[in-house]
Amino acid sequence: MKESRKLITIVALSLSAIAPSSADQYNLFQKLPLIAGAYTNLNPEYKHILRGREDETIWGYDDYNGPDKWAELDSNFYLCSEGMEQSPIDIDPMTAIPKDLSDIGFFYQPTSVHIFNNGRTIELEYDPGSFIEIENIDYELHQFHFHSHSEHTLALGARFDMEMHLVHLSIDPDSDTPVAVVTVFIREGEENQILKRVWQHLPIHEGNEFYLPFSLNIGDALPTHRRTYRYKGSFTTPPCTEGVQWVVLKQPIEMSREQIEKFRKILNHSCCANNYRPIQKINGRQIFFDTTQEGLPE
Repeated sequence: MKESRKLITIVALSLSAIAPSSADQYNLFQKLPLIAGAYTNLNPEYKHILRGREDETIWGYDDYNGPDKWAELDSNFYLCSEGMEQSPIDIDPMTAIPKDLSDIGFFYQPTSVHIFNNGRTIELEYDPGSFIEIENIDYELHQFHFHSHSEHTLALGARFDMEMHLVHLSIDPDSDTPVAVVTVFIREGEENQILKRVWQHLPIHEGNEFYLPFSLNIGDALPTHRRTYRYKGSFTTPPCTEGVQWVVLKQPIEMSREQIEKFRKILNHSCCANNYRPIQKINGRQIFFDTTQEGLPE
C-alpha cells in the first residue's frame, strides 16, 4: 500500500470509522498528526511493511532460497544469520516469567480490505484507522497474513496448524519497538465463520490482488480470552529486522480441515509446502506471561 494513499485516506476513513461508543475510549482525531509523522519518518528497514511488493530479492522457503539461505541472497539480510534477537521462538509456558503487564487495547474498525497473493503467503492490507495500545504506545494495524504451519511453537516444539500475524506500526517513530505483531495460533476444529467469507475469495495465483467485496473487522476473529506471551524479537521474514514487540495470544482460534487445506493448496501452488521459519535461539531473552490481561473484547 502506497504511503501517499494512506496519508490521503486516513482522515476520511477515521472519521467514518469512529462510533460514539468508542470515541470516549480512543480519540483517533488527536493521533492523526502523529500518524502522518510516523509514516514520513519511518525507518527504511520497516518500510517493506507498507511496500511489501517491491521486494527485489527472490527469497522463499525452498532449499535454494529458504531460511538457511536468506543471508546469502542479499547483504541487507545479514540479520537473518547474525541477529541475536530473532523470531520465531519456542515458548515454554513452564519457564515464561509471570508478570502484571498492562492490558492491550484492541481498537479495530470494520474496513475495506485489499487481499494479495504475494507468492509466499496471502496478505490482507487494512485501511487506516485501526489500532492496538500496548503500555501506552499506540500501534496502527497495516496488514495481516498467514503461515502454515505455525511459526512459534509451545512446550518444546508443539506446532499449531497455522498462525496469523497482525502487523502494526507504532505512531511514535522514536519508539524502541517500532513494530508490534499480534500472533494468533490456529488449530483444526470447527469452521471459522469470521474468516469463511475471506476464504471464499482467496487469490489462487501469485500476483492476484483485489479488494474484498465486503467490509471486515478482523478483531471479530480474535479469541475471547486474550492473555498473552510477550517478548522482543524480529521479523520472521527477510530482512529479519529486530526491534519487534511480539504479542502471542495464548488461546488459539479454530479453522476447519477444509479451510486449512485450502490455504495449503494455494501456498503449494504459489510457493512451497510450508511457509514458516525454523525456531531461532532465545539467547537469554526474557519471555513474559501476562497475568493480568483478562482478554475481554473492548
